[in-house]
Amino acid sequence: MILRRITRKIALLVAILVPGALGLACPAKDLDILVSPGGKAILFGSCVEPRACTAKSKPVCDINKTCEWDGAVCRGACRIPGNAPTALDGHLDLQVLLFSSNPASLRKTSACVAVAWCAADDIACPRRSINAAITAAIASGPELTFAGFDDPSAGFAALAIFERPATSDGSERPSCTPTSLVACAGLDVPLNEDKLDIECSSCQNGSHVAGGENTRPCPANLLSAQGCFLRTCFLAIGGAATD
Repeated sequence: MILRRITRKIALLVAILVPGALGLACPAKDLDILVSPGGKAILFGSCVEPRACTAKSKPVCDINKTCEWDGAVCRGACRIPGNAPTALDGHLDLQVLLFSSNPASLRKTSACVAVAWCAADDIACPRRSINAAITAAIASGPELTFAGFDDPSAGFAALAIFERPATSDGSERPSCTPTSLVACAGLDVPLNEDKLDIECSSCQNGSHVAGGENTRPCPANLLSAQGCFLRTCFLAIGGAATD
């Protein structure tokens, strides 16, 4: 039970499939996650550099608080120094993250799995590949839950997206390392729906504020001068703080 608007039908399914789960912990693996066309658009849209940051000189870039100078060009203020920029068009890996709330703290991760590569002209492929990867990640990894996760507001899930080097041919084993993290998308249940979907997303060199329909599952690291949800995920999975 991750979400505020979780349905009674799903709650009953959890109780049936996992004896004793109700009142103890809510196993996220028994919830449906289905990235919709709108969810996919939020994810990919977050990886478009803010227009306000393009073609700016360093002095102008420094004035605009939504942008950041990376030593060569002006980019979006959400940035992990050293990690590559992305358009999510390379070979990707994926991991489902389960956080506790208030404060946000990583409690469990799924298996790291590959996202099947898609040709540029196959517009339906990315969403299909992401959904297949989510299913595989949850099915093959440890149960996604934690002690005390007995209320929808006690936690939330996110998708961490990792991109392999440009030289990758896709034959390598999946590797979900902090240095390859390029995007992190928060999951929630949209209004009038009953499945988890991408509701907000934060991407390398993207907007400082996570974009989407509902930013509840995308809390920024407010203690960081470069706080954005991508960096929250980066630090949570073991990335080294640089500020």
